[in-house]
Amino acid sequence: MIDTIYILTLLFSGALSLFIFWCYLSWIRIPFFNMTNKTSGISVSIVIAARNEENNIIACLNQIHKQDYPLSMFELIVVDDQSSDGTFSLVTKFAEEHP
Repeated sequence: MIDTIYILTLLFSGALSLFIFWCYLSWIRIPFFNMTNKTSGISVSIVIAARNEENNIIACLNQIHKQDYPLSMFELIVVDDQSSDGTFSLVTKFAEEHP
């Protein structure tokens, strides 16, 4: 009985090791995305749904603005869902400062 459990454990461990090795080989074959050709034509739209995010929205917008993706190649859309705080005014001010 113990021999059977031992053999099954070894088989399972071996199969799991092979699977992990296969995943690793597949992972390293994925090409690295390099943004050296900035005129690649890939435009991105970022949509942020915000409701009462006065405390967090500026940090979120700043992090998006700090990305190295060309500013002309993406648009940022903030959807204000009837916020009762100053989210709308903060986003409007940020948009005026960062056209």
